[in-house]
Order: sequence, then C-alpha cells, then structure tokens
Amino acid sequence: MNDNIFIQGILVILQNLVSSGISQSNTHLLILDGHGSHVTLEEIGQAQTFGLYMITLPSHTSHAL
Repeated sequence: MNDNIFIQGILVILQNLVSSGISQSNTHLLILDGHGSHVTLEEIGQAQTFGLYMITLPSHTSHAL
C-alpha cells in the first residue's frame, strides 16, 4: 500500500470516528494486517491524540484469527 493512500485512509477513518464521538475517554482500536501497511510513529501518534490506537499484526497472519 502506498504511504499516501494509507494516510488518506486513516484521515477518512478519523473523520468518521470524530463525528461519532471518538475521544481520549472514548477510544477505538484499529487492527491492521502488517502486509503492505506502512505505519509510521508520527501517524500512530497523531491517531492517538484523537483516541485511535493501532495494532499491526505480522504479515499474512490476520486470516488465522
């Protein structure tokens, strides 16, 4: 996945969650498949300020859940 596309996707998710009441007291968890996910610490930090926490699973393992 292209980094720019990932950032745009996270922004869309955050816009939808902000309108539904996400906050530091009402946090959400986003679980990502590690394959092709180029998550930077800056993106994680920005998402956490809104109350969105992200976990990246090892590549090609999300099907095992």
